[in-house]
Amino acid sequence: MVGSELLYRCRHLGPYHPDVAREILASPTSLTLFVEPLARPGHPVGFVRLFDIRLTDGIAFLETVVTTGESLRRGWGVEASRLLLAYGCDVLGLQRVEAKAYGYNVLSANALRRNGFEQEGVLRGAHRHQGRRWDILVFAILAEGMRAQRARESYPFFGYWPAP
Repeated sequence: MVGSELLYRCRHLGPYHPDVAREILASPTSLTLFVEPLARPGHPVGFVRLFDIRLTDGIAFLETVVTTGESLRRGWGVEASRLLLAYGCDVLGLQRVEAKAYGYNVLSANALRRNGFEQEGVLRGAHRHQGRRWDILVFAILAEGMRAQRARESYPFFGYWPAP
């Protein structure tokens, strides 16, 4: 997926830089969780994140990062994204979640589609990678789509009060 400011800082400053840690631990507009397979507790394979959360508008952006090669195509990022979307819908009251994927990153685009995201647009030639210009694909899912996805998956309600 297209990285956020956090991922950019992590790549260029290092994961233990104070600015990166501050963004993860202290940002009032983001929620970052580690992706950790049940079979390997204590060994995160990535993170999933809602960022630029605007509660009054009910909008946030999703970022899912799987960092190890052996973790790709296992569905852990897809599952972590689904759980975080359910939490965002139930607890934060999100009505819309947006995400972006680079045109060359077919796995990310397919993962978003598997989670019910619909492609809404294309930012043509907006990214440079390995000496070539690439499109950025813009996706979004609305609350109805998040609820339909969780009904298919039989996820429990994550809210603090009874489901509406």
